[in-house]
Order: sequence, then structure tokens, then C-alpha cells
Amino acid sequence: QLSENPPNHILFLTNLPEETNELMLSMLFNQFPGFKEVRLVPGRHDIAFVEFDTEVQAGAAPEGLE
Repeated sequence: QLSENPPNHILFLTNLPEETNELMLSMLFNQFPGFKEVRLVPGRHDIAFVEFDTEVQAGAAPEGLE
């Protein structure tokens, strides 16, 4: 689930499945221009941050996953 917040170059992901890892998310978001990195929150398997070069690129990623 993606939280609805003002435009930002970092996506905040929540409610991720327990088996989610950085490699899985990197492979998923690597298909989008401007992808930089994924960071999982230590001790919280269900939260991650996905960073892009620009707000526009970050905003296009969720649309591409629908």
C-alpha cells in the first residue's frame, strides 16, 4: 500500500508481506526510470522506502504498478 502524501522523490510503502526483502523490491522498482534504492525499516518487515531521482519519477511508479 502506498500512502497518500504530498509529492516526494521517496515513496513510503506500508503493509508489505512478511517475506518482502530489499532484493524483491529492487527488482520490482528497477523497471522505472530514476530508481535509486530501496530501504527497509529495521525490525519492521512491513515498511519500506523507495527512492527516485525526482518527484515526477516517484509519482509515476505507483501508476505503473496498477
